[in-house]
Order: sequence, then structure tokens, then C-alpha cells
Amino acid sequence: MKKAIITVLKVIEFFFAVYVITPVIWLISLFLRYMWKRVRVNGLQNRKKAFLMAKNEGRGIVLVMNHLSFWVEPFLAPAIFFCPRLFFPPFKHYPWSTPDKKNFTKWWLFFMQGMRLIHIPRNENGTISSVLKTLGTIVCVKCQHLSIFPEGGRTVTRSKGRLIEKDGFVMGKFSKGLLLAIEEGMKNEGAKVPIIVPALIEGTDKILPYGQKFPDFSKGKMTMTIGKPFVPDMESVSIKMIQDAVFDLRTAHLNKIAA
Repeated sequence: MKKAIITVLKVIEFFFAVYVITPVIWLISLFLRYMWKRVRVNGLQNRKKAFLMAKNEGRGIVLVMNHLSFWVEPFLAPAIFFCPRLFFPPFKHYPWSTPDKKNFTKWWLFFMQGMRLIHIPRNENGTISSVLKTLGTIVCVKCQHLSIFPEGGRTVTRSKGRLIEKDGFVMGKFSKGLLLAIEEGMKNEGAKVPIIVPALIEGTDKILPYGQKFPDFSKGKMTMTIGKPFVPDMESVSIKMIQDAVFDLRTAHLNKIAA
């Protein structure tokens, strides 16, 4: 009886997130884009191509992004990319995400539990392998979608030894966890390598600087550039190649191609 109640509550929670919270976030993103002109999105044709590939090839999508702020891009970017498709049907298109276990299990964030979260236990080596297997099953076997920030935290919180600079833009070194999860998932029969969609986020560090609690869009603009989707060759792909795909979206030439 207790398990049945918990299951019902989780279903209610999921639909609350899909049809109440996410639409609000999506509407906010639309207002910021079209009314206030504080959000710019490049490469929408690449989003369309990714979903077409997912439909035709029966694959999941992994949206890979850099992480500049605490609240802004983790909420707005997935809503921009997956809405309105995730409403029809939500169990197929609603993305999973991988927040830090320590910061995102607080009671006041209970509403997010319906948002398909896989909590990443930092510094808990005994449990991380099971998390990677779960992620692999989600994206490779169930072919569901994932929204992930492989830096493992905001760029500004990374140590100097974990920072990479390219063309004047700084990013934390991507963790190998994503590829390890895919490798785990591919051990299952019938598994498929997911579609990787690189996306570069710019400007959110000015909107919500480290240490500030609430975003202020009057101080800057968020730019999201969606790159070309691709299915990685697991024999030759590296996490550096995926991070370079995100980095390269900042160059003027590729920006014009994506725009």
C-alpha cells in the first residue's frame, strides 16, 4: 500500500513539473526572448534536426552545455530546447538532469523531484558507478533525453587546474562521467548510442554572478547557441572532443552557421 501511494505521488509530482512548472519557465524564456530581448537563441535548425534524428533512428538526445550560473541556464536552456515537444508525450521527451546530490535534495526544492533528477553523489565513489549505470540505461536503452553540464559545477567554482581557456572563453574541464555512462549503457542488448547536441551558454554569469541569489536580466543577456547534433563513434570519441564541440560554437564563423 505504501509503495502504491509513493508511486501515485511521484506520478502527480511528474505531471505537476511537466504541466505547471515547466510551462511557466518556458513562458518566461519566451518573454525574455521576444518581449524583453534579453535571451538570444542561435541554431534552432539544429534542435529540429536533433529531434528528427531521434525520431527516425530511435535514439535519445543528450544536450551538453557549459555551466556559468546557479539558476539561469539549468532552468531556461532545457525549456528552450525541449519545449513544446516535451508536452506530447512527456514520458518520452521530458529530459533527465544530473544535479549535485548535496544541493538539490533540500525540502524547499521538492517540486523539482518531478523533473527526472538523477542526483550525482560527489566524493562518494561507492555509489557513483550505480548512478552511471542508471544514466546509461536511461539514454542508451530507454532512449530518453538528458540535459547535462559536464563541468560538474559552475565554471567559477572550478579550481585553476580544472579550467580550460580557448579563444578567450573559460570553461571547467568536462568530466568523463558522461562517456562512462554511455559505455555502461551500451553493454545492454539493443542499446543505442545517444545523439549528442553541444550547446554554448554565454552571459548568464553577468545575469547571476557567483554569490548572488536572484538573477538580474538588466545586467546582461543570455545567448544559447545550439550546435549540430551527432552520434559519436564510441571507439574514437573523447570527452575533449565533445567539449571542443561546445567551445567551437563561440567562434564567429560557426556562430553564423548556427544562427
